[in-house]
Amino acid sequence: MLIPPARKFSALVLLNMLALVFPVYSIPTTINFEGSVPYWGVDPNFTAPAVAVGDAFSGSVTYDSDALETGSFPDMASFYRDAILGLTINFQTSGGSITYATDATVNPLVINQVAVWNSRLSFEVTDFDFNGAQPPVTGPSEAGEYNGNPIIFQPIFVRFEASDDFSEYVNSHILPTPSTFMDADSFMVSVSFQGRTSPNSSLSAWYYGVVDTIYRDEQQPVIPEPATALLIGLGLLSWCCSAQRRRN
Repeated sequence: MLIPPARKFSALVLLNMLALVFPVYSIPTTINFEGSVPYWGVDPNFTAPAVAVGDAFSGSVTYDSDALETGSFPDMASFYRDAILGLTINFQTSGGSITYATDATVNPLVINQVAVWNSRLSFEVTDFDFNGAQPPVTGPSEAGEYNGNPIIFQPIFVRFEASDDFSEYVNSHILPTPSTFMDADSFMVSVSFQGRTSPNSSLSAWYYGVVDTIYRDEQQPVIPEPATALLIGLGLLSWCCSAQRRRN
């Protein structure tokens, strides 16, 4: 028996109300970290570095823990492009707080990815070709010197990484969950800079930090794209129509 138009309308109204009251959620994951700059953590190419050995730092990385693999090197690495929603490293220096950060901006000239290698897990955002044309990192530049000539180093790369055996995730093409990597052997952060030494060449410099504390944020729900709620709504509508046909 056909469902009367009035009942069809009522079912649609009910589904729209349910979509508003019971949205479907996805949950981004945030990892917080703290540590200090080791004796080898300040690049000698800086002439007057703002960050010093022993300085403390803190920060966080937020990423899509449900991201799907977008590429791989067989038996070597798996990549999850555009999975990072934010990455911040804040150094506490003698001159005050210095922050290097990036967000979820997606640009074809920017690498935004979680990279799973056999021996490390890397959360990283960087200029794709290291030419400074699309710097994805905010933060102060540093003065440097090359062959006696002054150069300016611009921040272009931030990374948070864990070192351990991740080969099983490379082979299974699955992104490790926080519960599986937060007890890794070691963690490190880094900020990469680039300075032009000539129109066609450049020089890199780094800050490194060793992480000694790591913890996870409480999960905060985020409303997904409307398409997800629409698919669930269509499923509910189908169920309602089937139930109505059985009653009639």
